[in-house]
Amino acid sequence: GGGGGGAAGSARLGGEHRRGEGGGGGEGGDGCCKRRCAGPTGDCQKGACEQAADGCCDIEDVPLKLLQNPMTGRQHRVEKLAPPKGYAARESAPPALRFTGPDGSVYCKPKTLDQLVGMTQELIADHPNLQFVGGNTSLGVTKYLNGTAPRATPDKYDAYVDVNDVAELGEMAVTMIQTSQFADAGVRVGAAVPLTELIVLLKSAAEDSAAMRGASAEGHNPSDKHPFVAAADHIAKVANSQVRNAGSWAGNLAMQHKYPTFPSDVALMLAMLQAQLRVLNVTTGEEDTLSVEDYWARSGAEVLLILNATIAPAKPAAASGGVRISRTDKVMQRHINSQAHVNAGAVLYAVDAGTGGQARITDAIVIMGGVSNRSFRASRVEEALVSAEAMDNAALLRVFDALSEDIDSAGMGFAPDHALGEGGVAYRRSVAHSLLYKYILAATLPFGGVAEDLERSARPTPERGVSTGAFYYQPHPKEAPIGEPIPKVGARVQCCGDAKYAADAVLPRGALWGSIAYTTKCAVQVLAIDTAPALAVPGVVDVATAPDIPGQNTLAVDPVHDEFFLLPIGEGSPTVGQPLAV
Repeated sequence: GGGGGGAAGSARLGGEHRRGEGGGGGEGGDGCCKRRCAGPTGDCQKGACEQAADGCCDIEDVPLKLLQNPMTGRQHRVEKLAPPKGYAARESAPPALRFTGPDGSVYCKPKTLDQLVGMTQELIADHPNLQFVGGNTSLGVTKYLNGTAPRATPDKYDAYVDVNDVAELGEMAVTMIQTSQFADAGVRVGAAVPLTELIVLLKSAAEDSAAMRGASAEGHNPSDKHPFVAAADHIAKVANSQVRNAGSWAGNLAMQHKYPTFPSDVALMLAMLQAQLRVLNVTTGEEDTLSVEDYWARSGAEVLLILNATIAPAKPAAASGGVRISRTDKVMQRHINSQAHVNAGAVLYAVDAGTGGQARITDAIVIMGGVSNRSFRASRVEEALVSAEAMDNAALLRVFDALSEDIDSAGMGFAPDHALGEGGVAYRRSVAHSLLYKYILAATLPFGGVAEDLERSARPTPERGVSTGAFYYQPHPKEAPIGEPIPKVGARVQCCGDAKYAADAVLPRGALWGSIAYTTKCAVQVLAIDTAPALAVPGVVDVATAPDIPGQNTLAVDPVHDEFFLLPIGEGSPTVGQPLAV
């Protein structure tokens, strides 16, 4: 007990992991009590790990191991707590929760979809300004959309409906869909599913699809990435891991429905995958199935609740030498915690045009965001791509003209452009054309029609991993006792068994056992304490409350901030668990 330290110390840098072994003014460098007390035990465990088979690692290295798992999308693992025993076996639905605040606003938490619909329809009459709440991560974004930045002024609502406990909205499934031409894996995902779980689900579906076709989900070459993988990698660029763990994909779409200029990466990817949204109009009670583009076009005055999304399998490339190119881009200020200046996604199907290294686009899906007043599907671009017999210079010019028409049709108007200033509109337009050109080059690359100096532009954006490093140092002898093992006070008596603890004390004859009674409500005032029921229990000798304390009824050292040992009559209980009596 208390050993530990050594002459050498080490630290891993990179924001994920840092460890000191020695060199810190104690036996453990970081001065942690856990390292002091459990140092020898930890050394034994590390020795066992070194001798164990591959896959067993030091507990301190677990975060680094998680980062190496491609299926997690570099996210922390998210697991929902299991419901209490008997919860699933209830014959009747669990009761919904409803609270009314001092300002008259209402907070509801339904447990089933029927409760959700019923409570929302009941609320909508008196509280038309209603908000569905999932992860509530939009608070950090809306200030840039409602004109209150840099002050973080969230939108105010009359009623809030928490959808996190509705089981139907948390469903996830990889579905096998048989079409007239092929069988492949699709996805069905509930509206309350966080972005992190959506990323894993999409990659899992891509793996299942690849297994059915005997190919890798990443494709045979870098330009043949499965559309599900491309979309998952793009969604992994949204905000940061904490936001993705909490925020739902449907909430991201709903925010863009309210603020069309918000360049939603999630909506862009779902549109690229041609997802079908199951939507409930809360006011009328009617359900509808909409494409993402149709959802964008619905009036903001409607109270729409997204229930789930179904993503059909991606159409495979043509069997005879065809290619499928899935590309996405997010042009932003920072790698994390940044909205896109321009975002785009495209799935292009191409075959050899037979004209000497030129491609012919047989099918195309092109989605653009951040370049106009709203995200949009570039239908004119898709038509120009498919109608061209070969992607030559003349065809390219027609495609670029079509993109300009699509942008003008969607409405170009960022005034003022808070992110890019006066040149923002021209910049966004230029970036959109550049990204589209990259996608066309990528579709042409497999057929050898891309010049050598342009080949680099056709390649996918390289992925940068987490930066790590190690630094080793020796403590200087003049800095002693820094870096030297120093046993903690009491370590020897603890190790040899001479230390005495409360449980070691021999109780005298007639000793009594006590139990503390705590408050079970918060933000309430103690009006009276009835000790009669406790005194009636066989074996109870007495009940002590605040007036029975002979000295000062306080645990605080600071006289300004008093902390009662037992809460007196007339005092408020700020939290649950305040001691009332013994």
